[in-house]
Amino acid sequence: MSFPFFSKDEPIVRKNAENMTAPSVMRTMRGDIEAIKNGTNDSVFFQNNQEERMVSFTPGIPSKSSIDSPVKEGNPFREYTRDERQIKNPFGVTSTLKRSIPGVFSQATNEKSGVTPMITEGEIISDQPKGRKNIFIVGGIVMIILLLVSTGGYYYFFVAGKQVAEPTVPENIIQKYPSRVAEDIPKELPYALDKANYLSVNTEVVSPADIEKILFQVASRIKEASIIQPIEFLITDQNNNPIAFNRFVFLLKLEIAPDILALIDETFSLYAYNDAGNVRLGLDLKLKDQPALLSALPKKEDALPYALRALILEQNVNVAKTIPFKSNTYISRLQTRAGQDGNSDKQIGQEFSLRYANIDISRNLSVDYVITNNHWYIGMSRNTLRVLLDTVAK
Repeated sequence: MSFPFFSKDEPIVRKNAENMTAPSVMRTMRGDIEAIKNGTNDSVFFQNNQEERMVSFTPGIPSKSSIDSPVKEGNPFREYTRDERQIKNPFGVTSTLKRSIPGVFSQATNEKSGVTPMITEGEIISDQPKGRKNIFIVGGIVMIILLLVSTGGYYYFFVAGKQVAEPTVPENIIQKYPSRVAEDIPKELPYALDKANYLSVNTEVVSPADIEKILFQVASRIKEASIIQPIEFLITDQNNNPIAFNRFVFLLKLEIAPDILALIDETFSLYAYNDAGNVRLGLDLKLKDQPALLSALPKKEDALPYALRALILEQNVNVAKTIPFKSNTYISRLQTRAGQDGNSDKQIGQEFSLRYANIDISRNLSVDYVITNNHWYIGMSRNTLRVLLDTVAK
């Protein structure tokens, strides 16, 4: 086997190579485009382009037969046993990409628009257009954005909003604070029921109008508290000392006859009673001489309603100067008392002889009184006197 590197004929090869000329074939653009579409002469043209660096040719493109025939003689570097395509692609991977031929413009027709763009040297030609890939990328980005917006909206309206609008209340708090807890707390009464209450007035500057205003306030509080028991009051001065009855008569301008007033002790109590929604006043006067009062009172009792008119709390009540009195009897409520043997026996209530004078029958206003046990009980209505006899006169 002879090695061309050491052959004596090498100058002859180079000489023959210098005298070689390419076939005079006219090369046109149309032929190049058809060769690119058929895929036949692209590799041959690349091979010839490489051989142009070693051998000079005259202008023109060689024929297919001369290009396809391998040159083995006179060039030791062209002795290959395998195809040149396999050397360039040893793994046998076939690509759909095509490279344009240097120095030649390629054309590819767009089927939809019919426009044939020009492809310059070295540009990669792909079977799949690039615009289609961009559409998929943009569509994917839009889908991701819509998914994020939908997820955020669902969380805001259905998760976060529900947590703020519907706070949970522990069950133990509901059990500790029942709905009817206010009914279990007893109402605080403005006045005591089992003992006397104090009404203080400044005896140095008080006027009859001021005392009447205090009495109106007492009546309003009793009606607001719905008290039905008679309430006892002691009238005191600014030093909280009880006021004598003759002093009270002077401050309120009660026109009681002096001889009658002289028979009344200083100690007295004022009562307020809710008589079917209208508060009426009553008096419990301690007497100095009961027989003397029983003797002197019948001569002047007709003027008693007019003398006590300041104790009427209703407005626009006309009281005549003289109103005749009538007699009546009243039996107090039955009382149960324990006998000496320990057994309880019922006794009939006490019977009282009373006197009364009607001021306004439609309003149930009258002056009723009873003198018993050295006490003078006066009521500004029939029911007021009777409740005093049931609770006080025992």
